[in-house]
Amino acid sequence: MPENTNREDDLFEAALLKSPGPERAAFLDGACRSDPQLLARVELMLEGHLNAKNFLETPPTGVAPERTIASPETRD
Repeated sequence: MPENTNREDDLFEAALLKSPGPERAAFLDGACRSDPQLLARVELMLEGHLNAKNFLETPPTGVAPERTIASPETRD
């Protein structure tokens, strides 16, 4: 199993260097041609990476901006 995990990690890292879209898809199709399960796992890793990035870039909803970080003036 560690060998598969290393291959997944290697393909994930290499895929991140490709432009999203056709270039990345062609790379993954070629690299995972004989292993559709490997392709699915790497695509899941890429999706998780994108979601994590979007999570950090999206401000919380329903919270007033002045209440997101306590400043010295607002602490009681």
